[in-house]
Amino acid sequence: MTRLVFTVTNDLSYDQRMQRICRSLSHAGYTVILTGFLKPGSVPLTEQPYAQKRLKLRFTKGKLFYLEYNFRLFWYLLKTKPDGVISIDLDTLGAGFLASRWLKKPLIFDAHEFFSELPEVVSRPLIRCFWGGLERLLCPRVIHNYTVSRSVARVMGERYGRHYEVFPNYPRLDATVEPPAEKPFSGEKPFVLYQGALNQGRGLEQAIEAFRELPISLHIAGGGDISEELRAQAGTPEQTGQVKFLGYLTPEQLRQYTARAWIGLNLLENRGLSYFYSLSNKFFDYLHAGIPQIAMDFPEYRAINDQTEVAVLIASPDPALISRAINALLEDPVSYEQLRQNCFGARRLYCWENVEPDLLAFYQKIFFDTPSGKQQLQNKFPSASAINALEPKNSGQP
Repeated sequence: MTRLVFTVTNDLSYDQRMQRICRSLSHAGYTVILTGFLKPGSVPLTEQPYAQKRLKLRFTKGKLFYLEYNFRLFWYLLKTKPDGVISIDLDTLGAGFLASRWLKKPLIFDAHEFFSELPEVVSRPLIRCFWGGLERLLCPRVIHNYTVSRSVARVMGERYGRHYEVFPNYPRLDATVEPPAEKPFSGEKPFVLYQGALNQGRGLEQAIEAFRELPISLHIAGGGDISEELRAQAGTPEQTGQVKFLGYLTPEQLRQYTARAWIGLNLLENRGLSYFYSLSNKFFDYLHAGIPQIAMDFPEYRAINDQTEVAVLIASPDPALISRAINALLEDPVSYEQLRQNCFGARRLYCWENVEPDLLAFYQKIFFDTPSGKQQLQNKFPSASAINALEPKNSGQP
């Protein structure tokens, strides 16, 4: 069977996009190995229909981490001898590019983010120069590419002269979940949920400030570079009990917790094209859980909200704007309920079953060069391209 090695620099236990992609390809008959690295606090891996490999490293962050990881990854790929290398984001593309050339095997680039336009890169000139240079060196040389949104695909395609397919981060549809007549709470106090990475530019500092005056608490699920700073900010006497940090949750734990929330937060600062053109997992996780959200008025979110209103969009993560949007939903149960019902109605439009056929056809074309697999799959599900045609295009600029 065709063996594919996917390479990431995050924790294999929490990456829902990679779990979906690897499961789909594994069920389609590929031998899949998802490769990451062993972090000091990594939890044991759960059983999956694909293989998982964690590389042990001496360094776990900073420049030496990226250098060591790519060095170790290169030799791991040579030893494994896959039929195809799939590099997830720019920080694994160096090793993937060299190994694919050495092995003379196809290389696929999955750009989860516009890496050189991330806030933590844009704000540091020397770091941006390095990653931008690496991007300019490698991206024009990769033939097979895909990403998460039309906007990122367009901008990267224009910049590097390569075509990028679009496979969004839609969750798999749970057809057994039906909208209840009203939002149940099982006796617990309503709360607002943020799920995802705790990094620069996510609007978390502003959110914590906003909740100093709100009559509802904020629960934060996830971890990242600014976890300690956020905990210190929220730990003042005035904030005690108003902000709750949940740490990392497994995908199943997160789904259950999200379903209990009253409102979801999807905040970003306009500090680079990666965030401005983003289309995050959490947007669709909230949607599938049937909870309205406060999201950014950025092109991709605006396009979806114009198609099916599931969120309140704000121009920036200013504490006053966050507070005003949350209070508006709390004080208007009719509007809140309409958004909630819209979420449930949109699930069948924005679900993994509508992405999977095109993803499998993409790999079928690379490794078997026949359209037969795509035709069979399109008979089963509507294609992602058909779904995308329903969404209005937005050419907004930052």
